[in-house]
Amino acid sequence: MNSSLKRPDSLVSFLGLDSEDFTLLDQYWGLFAQSAEQLARDFYNYLFSHPATAAAFRNFSEAQIEALVQRQAEHGYGLLNNQLNPPGRLPCSNWVPSITI
Repeated sequence: MNSSLKRPDSLVSFLGLDSEDFTLLDQYWGLFAQSAEQLARDFYNYLFSHPATAAAFRNFSEAQIEALVQRQAEHGYGLLNNQLNPPGRLPCSNWVPSITI
């Protein structure tokens, strides 16, 4: 992996985000916070709906799948709250997620 993509400014550039995008993120952060786990669950349900990707998870227990869902939701929180903030900008939200794994 290209280590320069780990830097917030490079990630913002890579994704093509601008100030209008960050305004939208600020505006709808609470909505995302309320639905991040469901978005993660929907993502995995989509993967399970296709035989080729479902096969990759056939040996996973329900507990392991649930852990993946929780980690995906946590990743969404972290990505938006920490990594997508342009230099000199505070995180998008003023809340602390309550995710347990």
